[in-house]
Amino acid sequence: MISWTFDPLVRRNAVFNLRRLGAVVERYLVDAYGPMKDAVNADQGSDRLLVAWWLAGDDAPAPAEHAPAPADGAGARRASVATPADVEALRRDDPEAARRWRLQVRSQLRPALDAGWRVIGLDEDYAYVLEEPASAP
Repeated sequence: MISWTFDPLVRRNAVFNLRRLGAVVERYLVDAYGPMKDAVNADQGSDRLLVAWWLAGDDAPAPAEHAPAPADGAGARRASVATPADVEALRRDDPEAARRWRLQVRSQLRPALDAGWRVIGLDEDYAYVLEEPASAP
């Protein structure tokens, strides 16, 4: 297993990590690296998703182009968390809109992950698709 972090607002990173590699989201980290003043992050916060990439074994997921469809008869609840089309352009052209996106994604994704929901992929609009944990019998 290999783990790393990526900015949840950068779609191309989410696509690569979740769809191409099949990495699994472990946690949402608020300001993982503290204030960042570089040109890329533009003092926008350093929230990150911690992901794990299982290379072998039963935990190694297969990459999927889109979030998997529910199994027949499965009543698992799902939710989605939208992402901005191009957060890097927003950081450059409209920093306040980029901050609002950061706070919106944080306010939706972090509590869901903390409550045991899991990211199962991205939908066709590049929103994170989450699935509620199975309740105990």
